[in-house]
Amino acid sequence: MRDKQAEILHAIQMPTPEEVLQNMVRGQYGEGAIDNGKVPTYRSEPNVSPTSNTETFVALKLKIDNWRWGDVPFYLRTGKRLGKRVTEIAIRFRRTPFMLFRKTPIKDPRTNQL
Repeated sequence: MRDKQAEILHAIQMPTPEEVLQNMVRGQYGEGAIDNGKVPTYRSEPNVSPTSNTETFVALKLKIDNWRWGDVPFYLRTGKRLGKRVTEIAIRFRRTPFMLFRKTPIKDPRTNQL
């Protein structure tokens, strides 16, 4: 299992500078509330510089360069102080090359998601 995980990590395509701008977002958490108590912004935390550029959140789209996962986007989001902890796998099926039920009243059927 560990070898397969390493294989996938090595197959991640390095994004071009244009893809970084289009497919990746970084940021810091702002003021909020936890259990009805106010919490400060990241830069207001103790021992954090008020001019810090350290990211506390990232969202990105990755591509894997191998035959099994080619053309399958992987979306990752992680960060500190998010509203809830979630691990989710969503599979969106591709559209079929032909319409099986041609006389359906739906003009543009959407792909299914699991």
